Amino acid sequence: MKKINVLLVSKDPGYFAELSQALAEYEQIQVISVDSSERAMPSVIDKMVEVIVAAEDIREGSGLTFIRELVKKNPFIHCALVSPLYPHEFHESTEGLGIFMQLPPHPGAAQAQKLVEHVARIC
Repeated sequence: MKKINVLLVSKDPGYFAELSQALAEYEQIQVISVDSSERAMPSVIDKMVEVIVAAEDIREGSGLTFIRELVKKNPFIHCALVSPLYPHEFHESTEGLGIFMQLPPHPGAAQAQKLVEHVARIC
Protein backbone atom coordinates (compact mmCIF):
# COMPACT_ATOMS: atom_id res chain seq x y z
CA MET A 1 0.00 0.00 0.00
CA LYS A 2 1.27 3.46 -0.87
CA LYS A 3 1.69 6.23 1.71
CA ILE A 4 -1.76 7.51 2.74
CA ASN A 5 -2.42 10.90 4.34
CA VAL A 6 -5.27 10.74 6.87
CA LEU A 7 -6.76 14.01 8.09
CA LEU A 8 -8.49 13.92 11.48
CA VAL A 9 -10.97 16.78 12.04
CA SER A 10 -12.26 17.52 15.54
CA LYS A 11 -12.87 20.65 17.60
CA ASP A 12 -11.26 18.92 20.61
CA PRO A 13 -7.50 18.34 20.10
CA GLY A 14 -7.55 15.24 22.30
CA TYR A 15 -10.66 13.64 20.82
CA PHE A 16 -8.78 11.45 18.33
CA ALA A 17 -5.72 10.89 20.57
CA GLU A 18 -6.09 7.11 20.83
CA LEU A 19 -6.99 6.71 17.15
CA SER A 20 -4.13 8.95 16.07
CA GLN A 21 -1.63 7.08 18.22
CA ALA A 22 -2.80 3.74 16.85
CA LEU A 23 -2.70 4.96 13.23
CA ALA A 24 0.85 6.25 13.77
CA GLU A 25 1.92 2.63 14.29
CA TYR A 26 1.33 1.94 10.59
CA GLU A 27 4.28 2.95 8.40
CA GLN A 28 2.08 3.66 5.39
CA ILE A 29 -0.20 6.08 7.28
CA GLN A 30 0.62 9.75 7.82
CA VAL A 31 -1.74 11.39 10.34
CA ILE A 32 -2.58 15.08 10.21
CA SER A 33 -4.95 16.69 12.74
CA VAL A 34 -6.87 19.94 12.45
CA ASP A 35 -9.46 21.57 14.67
CA SER A 36 -11.82 23.02 12.07
CA SER A 37 -13.30 22.54 8.63
CA GLU A 38 -11.70 25.85 7.67
CA ARG A 39 -8.27 24.32 8.24
CA ALA A 40 -9.25 21.05 6.58
CA MET A 41 -10.56 22.45 3.30
CA PRO A 42 -7.23 23.54 1.76
CA SER A 43 -5.84 20.02 2.18
CA VAL A 44 -8.94 18.58 0.56
CA ILE A 45 -9.12 21.05 -2.32
CA ASP A 46 -5.41 20.65 -3.07
CA LYS A 47 -5.78 16.84 -2.80
CA MET A 48 -3.06 16.64 -0.15
CA VAL A 49 -5.00 13.96 1.79
CA GLU A 50 -6.69 10.77 0.68
CA VAL A 51 -8.81 10.11 3.77
CA ILE A 52 -10.82 12.34 6.10
CA VAL A 53 -12.04 11.22 9.51
CA ALA A 54 -14.53 13.71 10.94
CA ALA A 55 -15.74 13.83 14.51
CA GLU A 56 -19.46 13.98 15.13
CA ASP A 57 -19.08 17.64 16.12
CA ILE A 58 -16.52 20.00 14.68
CA ARG A 59 -15.92 23.65 15.40
CA GLU A 60 -18.31 24.98 12.75
CA GLY A 61 -21.09 22.43 13.28
CA SER A 62 -21.59 18.75 12.64
CA GLY A 63 -19.14 16.41 10.98
CA LEU A 64 -21.92 15.29 8.66
CA THR A 65 -22.52 18.85 7.44
CA PHE A 66 -18.77 19.22 6.91
CA ILE A 67 -18.64 16.07 4.79
CA ARG A 68 -21.62 17.23 2.73
CA GLU A 69 -19.69 20.42 1.87
CA LEU A 70 -16.46 18.52 1.43
CA VAL A 71 -17.72 16.14 -1.24
CA LYS A 72 -18.96 19.11 -3.29
CA LYS A 73 -15.36 20.31 -3.51
CA ASN A 74 -13.72 16.89 -3.88
CA PRO A 75 -16.19 14.08 -4.62
CA PHE A 76 -13.40 11.48 -4.69
CA ILE A 77 -12.19 12.01 -1.13
CA HIS A 78 -12.61 8.99 1.15
CA CYS A 79 -14.50 9.87 4.34
CA ALA A 80 -15.18 8.20 7.67
CA LEU A 81 -17.47 9.77 10.25
CA VAL A 82 -17.88 9.36 13.99
CA SER A 83 -21.53 8.76 14.79
CA PRO A 84 -23.47 7.14 17.61
CA LEU A 85 -26.38 6.31 15.28
CA TYR A 86 -27.50 2.74 14.71
CA PRO A 87 -26.04 1.42 11.44
CA HIS A 88 -29.33 1.63 9.50
CA GLU A 89 -29.92 5.21 10.73
CA PHE A 90 -26.35 6.10 9.81
CA HIS A 91 -26.82 4.65 6.33
CA GLU A 92 -30.03 6.65 5.84
CA SER A 93 -28.49 9.93 7.00
CA THR A 94 -25.29 9.58 4.96
CA GLU A 95 -26.55 7.90 1.82
CA GLY A 96 -24.98 9.31 -1.33
CA LEU A 97 -22.01 10.89 0.43
CA GLY A 98 -19.58 8.03 -0.13
CA ILE A 99 -18.74 7.64 3.55
CA PHE A 100 -16.87 4.36 3.73
CA MET A 101 -16.91 3.83 7.48
CA GLN A 102 -18.85 4.73 10.61
CA LEU A 103 -16.73 5.08 13.74
CA PRO A 104 -17.99 5.02 17.33
CA PRO A 105 -17.45 8.02 19.61
CA HIS A 106 -13.82 8.24 20.78
CA PRO A 107 -12.44 5.60 18.37
CA GLY A 108 -9.33 3.72 19.38
CA ALA A 109 -6.88 1.04 18.27
CA ALA A 110 -9.50 -1.48 17.12
CA GLN A 111 -11.10 1.11 14.86
CA ALA A 112 -7.67 2.19 13.60
CA GLN A 113 -7.00 -1.35 12.42
CA LYS A 114 -10.38 -1.53 10.66
CA LEU A 115 -9.81 1.89 9.11
CA VAL A 116 -6.41 0.84 7.74
CA GLU A 117 -7.91 -2.36 6.34
CA HIS A 118 -10.65 -0.37 4.57
CA VAL A 119 -8.17 2.20 3.28
CA ALA A 120 -5.91 -0.56 1.93
CA ARG A 121 -8.81 -1.79 -0.20
CA ILE A 122 -9.94 1.58 -1.54
CA CYS A 123 -6.75 3.62 -1.99
